[in-house]
Amino acid sequence: MFKNINILLSITSILITIILIEIFLRFWGFRTFSFTATGDDKPMAMFEYNETLGWSPKTGNYKAVIENKNINYDFLKDSSRFNGIKDSDQKIIMIGGSFTMGHGVNNNETFSYLLQNEIDKHDIKNFGVSGYGTYQSYLNLKKIFLKNKNVKYVIYFFIEDHERRDNKQASWLEFLTMYSGENIALPFAKLDKNFNLKEFAPIKYTILPLSKHLVIITKLQKAIMKFNFLASNDSNIFLTKKIIDEMNLLSKSNNSKFIFVNLKSSKDKILKYSKFAEEKNIKFINCNLELTDQLSIDYHPNFEGHKIYSKCILKSYN
Repeated sequence: MFKNINILLSITSILITIILIEIFLRFWGFRTFSFTATGDDKPMAMFEYNETLGWSPKTGNYKAVIENKNINYDFLKDSSRFNGIKDSDQKIIMIGGSFTMGHGVNNNETFSYLLQNEIDKHDIKNFGVSGYGTYQSYLNLKKIFLKNKNVKYVIYFFIEDHERRDNKQASWLEFLTMYSGENIALPFAKLDKNFNLKEFAPIKYTILPLSKHLVIITKLQKAIMKFNFLASNDSNIFLTKKIIDEMNLLSKSNNSKFIFVNLKSSKDKILKYSKFAEEKNIKFINCNLELTDQLSIDYHPNFEGHKIYSKCILKSYN
């Protein structure tokens, strides 16, 4: 009888401890895990699972309404966004994230489309993909070179968020999973002790039972993902620099000139990456733009912002 009482007391103590920890965590502002997008609001509707990249655009036409603006996205069979029609064997490949892809603007409003209207001798291909950081852009470039020859230039468009995506994979994948409304997969890379790139296949975010109801389970879930990604949440500029250098080497091996363009970063990051580019003999173009209300839509450049980017890039191209 006393043994049963002790067991009951132990269970009761554990439950009370859990309740107290839960109350404490909620008091300090921690929240449970939840999907923020459902049904037609899911932004991943125009993407599909890719065993190497995590996700990639699906062929077809997709419509969205962003800040009361109707947006059309057209993706071709090669996963590039429609960029007009140009009959040229020489290509310019553009890679990057949602700024490059053109989140929030129509096909004919992206800076890649605007540049294509000004450049006759090259076929510009927009391979930007929402959510990609530097590493996924590098993986995408590998895939692109397998099917594209006569690439004159490879242009990687960088924003400071890409560095965080490269280094804070656990928190980034959590955000993507919550925002997309589905459990997507993210590839990642690390530097080994010799500063060589160590690459890992895409993994999905671990969603534990009751994480939608208990903060303590959500915290455990976060800890598991940090362990799975083999890293802390500290930023490491060396990883992003290494990946950019690998892009440069890959481009050279395919007889292409690599260009590194900054679209949005702090002054400190611009200085560090411009020095890095100079050391590696990489052409660096700084098109940094402050996204004011007049130049932005949903935290991305609007049509007016893309016009400014296009002029900045064209100036360096000429």
